[in-house]
Amino acid sequence: MRWCFDTSALIEPWVRLYPPDLFAPIWQKLTELCEAGDIVAPIDVLHELEKQKDDLHDWAESEANEMFLDPDRRDVAARIWTVG
Repeated sequence: MRWCFDTSALIEPWVRLYPPDLFAPIWQKLTELCEAGDIVAPIDVLHELEKQKDDLHDWAESEANEMFLDPDRRDVAARIWTVG
């Protein structure tokens, strides 16, 4: 199964629900899912996170190669449609 995340799907758990200092295993699993290509997000999500320049942005930037996709590219658009 694949998931396509928006910005709030990262901010809400990071800040309020599952902060990484208390729930490190969750964020490790998310990292693994990103690396496997099971979690994707439009590159705009990374651009939105850049505005904060915080630990979440640092984590997201470390996942940039695997997770964040340019939705204008035809192959990426096709990949996003296969999510689910």
